[in-house]
Amino acid sequence: MAGDGLVFHELSFVPEGDEVVVGRLDTGSYAVFPADGAELLRQLMRGMTLGAAADWYETTFGEEADLQDFVATLRELGFVGEEDRAQPAAPAPEVGLRGLGRAVFSPPAWLLYGAVVGGWTWGGAPGPAPPPAPRPSR
Repeated sequence: MAGDGLVFHELSFVPEGDEVVVGRLDTGSYAVFPADGAELLRQLMRGMTLGAAADWYETTFGEEADLQDFVATLRELGFVGEEDRAQPAAPAPEVGLRGLGRAVFSPPAWLLYGAVVGGWTWGGAPGPAPPPAPRPSR
């Protein structure tokens, strides 16, 4: 998670049209980046050096990136930590009833649901209602 000694905290990337919302779930710090800026951030998080990232950006997008300003912005947002101070992200909390969800949506469960619906449709559903009895005329 480092490029040129940069250590990044765990970040989420959510595309929203032409932009990407990038943020830290643990602190609630979020920012909206253009798609090219978010991709540059991903490259740095993969360990690309600043020099290589500048070359990659210029080759890919046809313009120069001001990486010093970009990194300063990332530091202000709290996306970059100091190597000795950066804490690994806490593991995501366990989702409750996960086992029940797996069982309810498993292939054998779907077969059971199909059998119940099929049995009800072919054998258990009442047929058409009998026609009403004629009324005596007066």
